[in-house]
Amino acid sequence: MTKYTVLAAALVAMSATVGSAATIDTIDASNGGAGTYFVPTLGQETTGPYYRSASQDWGWSHNAIASGFTSAVLNISAYDVDETPCGLTTCEVDNISAYDADSNTWMLLGSLTGDNNAFSFTEFDIYNFSGGVLIDDIEAGLQLSMDIDALNAGWLVSLGKSVISTDGAGPGNPNPGVVPLPAGGVLLLSGLAGMAALRRRRKS
Repeated sequence: MTKYTVLAAALVAMSATVGSAATIDTIDASNGGAGTYFVPTLGQETTGPYYRSASQDWGWSHNAIASGFTSAVLNISAYDVDETPCGLTTCEVDNISAYDADSNTWMLLGSLTGDNNAFSFTEFDIYNFSGGVLIDDIEAGLQLSMDIDALNAGWLVSLGKSVISTDGAGPGNPNPGVVPLPAGGVLLLSGLAGMAALRRRRKS
């Protein structure tokens, strides 16, 4: 690859970053507000008030996202979700619902999935959900709620963060306290890496 090809690729990557409409909105311990129980940092996930049971349901709201996006996914980072197969008669079911203002109803998105004793993301397609009824709610600031241990089987769970990403942006790391790369950041890094490679090549 010539130095001009590398430079062109870097410039294209950076221009794509600047012009990207992708958005990442993360709600976690730093901005969740009163009545939310996101784990601030690793090591606190099995302590109160974060590790919660069936009698301790709670909810949160995302920030408004400007219209014009063509896809939107919700990723919720949860710790210690003992989904099927869990080795017990009644497995863990933690339901996530979103509020649809048009119908004034809470709509079930689905249940959390995950790994025993670890944080991991569960992804929900909130753009195409039920024919797109939540798109205007995403634009207004999507409200979410969690029904912990819906089967009342004695399970506990904690959340690290809730991330809405549009137009292909990634949610980042599921662990609490880790900020996701801004939308388009991967392209920017690849562009910078290309320029660094060009500089090394010119020196040799």
